[in-house]
Amino acid sequence: MFDHEAQSDTLIVYCEHGFGPLSPWGLVFATRRQGSRSMGMDSGWFRSFMEAFWDSHAATLLAESGQAESR
Repeated sequence: MFDHEAQSDTLIVYCEHGFGPLSPWGLVFATRRQGSRSMGMDSGWFRSFMEAFWDSHAATLLAESGQAESR
């Protein structure tokens, strides 16, 4: 687990076996769903940390804070 976003209940995780060795960075839910954890959907796995980050809720918050500061 790399990062936890409380507002979106997501984690950015690294797993060598994620969705194949080409996509080891994933976005997964932090809390259990229906009693168990899941690797998530294949669309939530990326080749790099930055790809996962920019697809995460944290990137949305970063963009919003930048817009607020520029006003």
